[in-house]
Amino acid sequence: MKESKLAGYVSPIPKDRSCGRLLPTAIPTVSLIMAMLILPASGLAQSLGAKINEANRATQSGEYARAEQLLRSSLAEIDSLDATDDRVPMVLSALGQILRLQRKYAEAEPMYLRLLAHYEARGETDVVEFAESFRQLAILYERAGRIDDALQTYHRALAAFEAAGASRHRYAGLTLQALGGIHVQRGMLESADTAFHRAIEILGSSPDVPLQVLATTVNNLAVVMQHLGDFDEAHSLFRRAIEIREQEWGPNDPRLATAMANLATLYRRQERYVAADSLYVRALAIYDAQVDLPVNEILPLLINIGLNHERLGRDEDVVAAHERALVLITDYGVADDQLFAMVAGVLAAHYVRMQRYAEAEPLLLATADAITRLHGQRHESLAGVLSQYSILLSNTSRFEEAEQVTEYVKSLWGEHEATRTRRSRMRAQGPAAERIEVLTPEEVTAEAGLRRIYRPDDTEKGQRILTAVPRNPSCIGYDPHGRIARQRIEDRYESHLQMEQMPSRVEATLEVVVGTDGRVIPTLSKVRRTTDFRVNGSLLQWAESCSFTPGMIGADPVPVRTEFPVTLEFVSN
Repeated sequence: MKESKLAGYVSPIPKDRSCGRLLPTAIPTVSLIMAMLILPASGLAQSLGAKINEANRATQSGEYARAEQLLRSSLAEIDSLDATDDRVPMVLSALGQILRLQRKYAEAEPMYLRLLAHYEARGETDVVEFAESFRQLAILYERAGRIDDALQTYHRALAAFEAAGASRHRYAGLTLQALGGIHVQRGMLESADTAFHRAIEILGSSPDVPLQVLATTVNNLAVVMQHLGDFDEAHSLFRRAIEIREQEWGPNDPRLATAMANLATLYRRQERYVAADSLYVRALAIYDAQVDLPVNEILPLLINIGLNHERLGRDEDVVAAHERALVLITDYGVADDQLFAMVAGVLAAHYVRMQRYAEAEPLLLATADAITRLHGQRHESLAGVLSQYSILLSNTSRFEEAEQVTEYVKSLWGEHEATRTRRSRMRAQGPAAERIEVLTPEEVTAEAGLRRIYRPDDTEKGQRILTAVPRNPSCIGYDPHGRIARQRIEDRYESHLQMEQMPSRVEATLEVVVGTDGRVIPTLSKVRRTTDFRVNGSLLQWAESCSFTPGMIGADPVPVRTEFPVTLEFVSN
């Protein structure tokens, strides 16, 4: 079945990402389970209680490996005495959560299966805890990418909530919310509509459900209704999400800005561009007022603002929005080739239209390079970029080069004529769904990867963190005294450049994230400043060869983000 992702949809289950996002807490399940582990103060129980409390503190501070060790020890201690002990399900639940937080899905699954078997052996299949164990197992399956297993297990959880007489329990509502999310991913919008409506009914009447969870579910239903074509219902739901967030967090909260941006996107789909512009401006002002810039939210907002300005015919404003978006892409480590190509391609095309050729040329070449890395040299999206490059070459009197590029573009269009015709027909049927990416609220906040990336001037517990510096000779061809890296011209990575076009020398400042092992984390590193945009690929790939002294807090290495100035020289041998 086809997978899909709707514009504005907020998944309750985050995908694992190496440069992941830290997410607001929806239901603090780990804290809840750990808080349950309060044991009677006598003998063994007192010892276990101290150990489990220590595991709780380790969990709260993000020391998951330590928490796992303590919980495994506690479980073994209980098992050695009585495997049917009443404390077994509590420890299994906590251990399953800790393993899941570390993405040890294969190890976490047996914990949940044993937990379910424990309840079944005791004849306690009609209790809320049994149903909740199914929900936790389903979350594990979803995070592990086992969507069919997750779908089946969520349904078993709902049946267990029903058997326990808890069909309106908040966890039943969260189960329906998750089911709706899977239906969205699979394009089953009518089923998602039903699941989200039921979830909202339950969550809205549960006093202990955080409003953020309710607002997220309302937002998701609004997205579904929008894509089902019920714009009036979608408008009403988006407005409700805005009201909930403004009531709970006030007029300057970034969560409110996200809701406003989603409603603005609905207005844009309805061709109400002026109304959309007003909401986009308000959302952007809220984000700009934040102390910590919410890059993962402000970036798609800027892209959508640019699209809206394009409909209003404001070329200068389109350029301003996309220039700012491109700065975020290159400066904050959120870039991938697809995102870069989308923003840079639009910006370069406007530069060409405004005859700003000196700015357009390196951007078009970099866009073509990104598309080539993504899809190869014969992808149809390359034709649009190269056609703009051909116009630029003609307008700067480089007619022979322009003719060569034009012939290449014609060959690409010829190969993809059928696809272009089909897309034209779809475009004639109505506006395509625009994608707006928003943060993903979920139960846990630190699963996305590194708990914190430090800067060289950070301090913690009164200790200054040491600057991460390269060890000599830790980079290929690197002279640490002159900060010069020499690379054979034959080893260049910029396939769009001819040999004679290669610059002899490029000065740049890289921003690299150095892990605790001293190696560069490529997905979090970027080029901050450079004298030649075209060789960014060479700079970043060269940086991956470097070994650094990691940042330290006392005797403990920590991941550090640091600037790394370098001059890259290309040599013929």
